[in-house]
Amino acid sequence: MAVRSSIVARAIRRRVLLPTSRPHSTSSLIPVPPPLLSLSTSSSSSHSVNKVPVYSCRSFTRHVSSQAEEHALEREPQAQPTKTIPPGVRLEEETLPTYDVMRFYPAAEVGKVLGDKYELVCKLGYGEYWTEWLAKDLDLTRQSGESKESGIEEYTFLKIFANDPASTAYAAHQWALADLISSSTASTTASTSALSTPSTPDSPSITQETIRDGARSSETQAEPHPGLFLLRLPQARFTISTSLGAHTCLAYPPIGLQVQKLEEVLGEVPTREWLKYLKTMIRWSLIALDGLHSVGGVHTDIHPTSLLTDLISPASLSNLATLERTNPSARKPARETPEHLGFRIFESREFVPKVEELGAPTLGGLEKTVWLDSAKVECDLAVARAGRRMWEDENVDDAVEGVDPVLGDGWTIRSPSGGEDKWKGLIQRDVWRAPEVILGAGWDAKADVWGMGCVIWRLINRRPLFYGRLPGSSGYTHEGHVAEMVAVMGSPPETFLNRAGEKESAEVFRPGTSILRSGLLPAACSLSSLIDLDLDAIDPEHGGEAGFLEFMGTMLRWDPEERLSAAEVAGLGWLDVE
Repeated sequence: MAVRSSIVARAIRRRVLLPTSRPHSTSSLIPVPPPLLSLSTSSSSSHSVNKVPVYSCRSFTRHVSSQAEEHALEREPQAQPTKTIPPGVRLEEETLPTYDVMRFYPAAEVGKVLGDKYELVCKLGYGEYWTEWLAKDLDLTRQSGESKESGIEEYTFLKIFANDPASTAYAAHQWALADLISSSTASTTASTSALSTPSTPDSPSITQETIRDGARSSETQAEPHPGLFLLRLPQARFTISTSLGAHTCLAYPPIGLQVQKLEEVLGEVPTREWLKYLKTMIRWSLIALDGLHSVGGVHTDIHPTSLLTDLISPASLSNLATLERTNPSARKPARETPEHLGFRIFESREFVPKVEELGAPTLGGLEKTVWLDSAKVECDLAVARAGRRMWEDENVDDAVEGVDPVLGDGWTIRSPSGGEDKWKGLIQRDVWRAPEVILGAGWDAKADVWGMGCVIWRLINRRPLFYGRLPGSSGYTHEGHVAEMVAVMGSPPETFLNRAGEKESAEVFRPGTSILRSGLLPAACSLSSLIDLDLDAIDPEHGGEAGFLEFMGTMLRWDPEERLSAAEVAGLGWLDVE
């Protein structure tokens, strides 16, 4: 079993998130936001011991857990019979077009121990290459039992990958990226990154002009970038052998919710406290993104489900374990053949923690991350870095040079196109895709900033900014997407269009022009007309609607060179929550 020791994720995460343990720096360029939620039982306290503001969400949230769930640990109800689903009914991963019963992990029962220490509690979900499970770390459980203390560290989210080469390569790729990120010290300077180390309450206020000018000391910072500790990375890797083959397992720290599901928890009526919560979460997410950028990475897949909330309390996980014992998940036989005798497919159990158990955001979805400082390795699974530099960890059973563990059949290495710092090729999901990606103008880390801008609009306004549909069409097209961009931002500048790829541009515009291929003339549509909230009432301190539009304008620009960096956006006053 390989375990990352260069970053003890949970301990270091506390070092970054807890106000009392932040390193002091008088040269910090942006204020690091407070934890999202107060751990105090008193909702009247608005500051922690060192005067970093903390906002409690108890006053404006509704609890989604039932009273029975809240008291599940106090009195465990009598166990109910297990529900069995008929063999002919397709369940979860069976509905995937690529599903093969010979590929996926053949679970027999919950309670099984994998990797000599991880006890399966219940199934949480599935994907094209894996199933995900809640598991207890028995080593930590024994330690906490001796000390009579229980913590979130006892639980892990375990991804069990299918046994085929593509799934194995996908898992190896995620581990290699995690090793590269966790081994980086991310030494940065003010001239290369506007974000250095976390600020303290005594740090001077930072203006937008100061951030943009980078008028701070250029002395290299020895501390790792704080955003690196907000990336969701696997903490351990091991392989299990079954009668169907070998399955790679990756263990992740538990997460709370996908950001887009916060609406279900925070309620439907936007309030000032709701906006403060989102602003703090957005700032942390931008810091995480800048941490990735600081080590040469580009996320390439920013969308609402990439942003995850941390989990700071084990209560929901303990309750989930109790519910699985007393009301077992539904299941069905995998296949009625001798080699599959006893194998089952389990129904996932929904995990919705209470708001007070959620912490700071975590940036996930890193499996498609690319690295700009050397050649790119790509295939139909993902993209990664093939490196100049090597990191070694004496406690890891293999040294990782670039992403050698995932280099296999079908992979190719090529140099960047369109300049040393630009890439070409399709990245990002449809409506979150940046204009330079659509038009083949070459992309870099600023494509992530565009994606973050679209996600922020979705979070604040509760509907996407773009849909990518031409009139009379129900499906997404690049032409429809660009037409919507033209409607809200005007025609793209000529300097930007001159960098567009000929093939990509021809899919959207008529040759040599900025006229859409369909001849459609998009009617001007101001961003203001698309806002559904009364921001003047909810956020008057930051200019209401006008302040929000100015903030969005720093990210939603045709030319990526005109967008602010993730660190610069994180430093803008609109995100302040005093």
